[in-house]
Amino acid sequence: MPMAAHADGFLPTMISANILWLLALPIVVALEGRMMKRWGWTAPYKNSFWANLWSMVAAVPIGFFLSYAGAYLGSKAGQAALSFIPTSVMFHLAQVFLYGNLPAPSYGYINGFGGMAGIPLAGLVFIGICWLLTFGIEGHYYRTRNPLISKSAIYRGAALSNLASYILLLTMWLPYSYMSAVSGEAMERRICQSANSWSSACMKIWARYPETRVDRIHACEVNGIDAVKCVTPPPGLRIQ
Repeated sequence: MPMAAHADGFLPTMISANILWLLALPIVVALEGRMMKRWGWTAPYKNSFWANLWSMVAAVPIGFFLSYAGAYLGSKAGQAALSFIPTSVMFHLAQVFLYGNLPAPSYGYINGFGGMAGIPLAGLVFIGICWLLTFGIEGHYYRTRNPLISKSAIYRGAALSNLASYILLLTMWLPYSYMSAVSGEAMERRICQSANSWSSACMKIWARYPETRVDRIHACEVNGIDAVKCVTPPPGLRIQ
């Protein structure tokens, strides 16, 4: 898969994710800053703000790499080139790498293999990768701002504060993410049932819900549309 083509899908998702993260940043700073204040760290709220901002910036190139790697594993070229890797292993790796490149990652539909992700595994591993990234970057930042505190205490504090903020944000995010994904799929099903509309995801919707294809063909018959044309994607449509 060309890098530019995958960037078309990745960049809007990453931008929207970072906007949401900026909205949640005051909550994270308040929680982590309060913990650091209790530990006697220097300028806890100010340093929490900048440390989280730097970890967000660092997540962009790393997220792009993981996203591209997942897309490659999910492509025919990737599966052919890496045929020595068991299919099940490659499938789970693609799930993990693509998990953060989805509008509603906690619900976890994966495009590369055309099926639903192993939500608990992919979610936990991807979140773990993000946690390690923030732990490393923020821990290093706090060390430079608190030279009189031991290295072990700084990294232990960074680990605990990030764990607390991740738990809080996941508690807030999961219900919204689930409802967003359910709503999005319901809309796709309505489009793919209609005789007069198309979605690039129709092939997957029909594979997952065969009755949707039957309903579309029936709607086409009622409207006098040829059954073959009814389920044939229009020229130029990019199939997901």
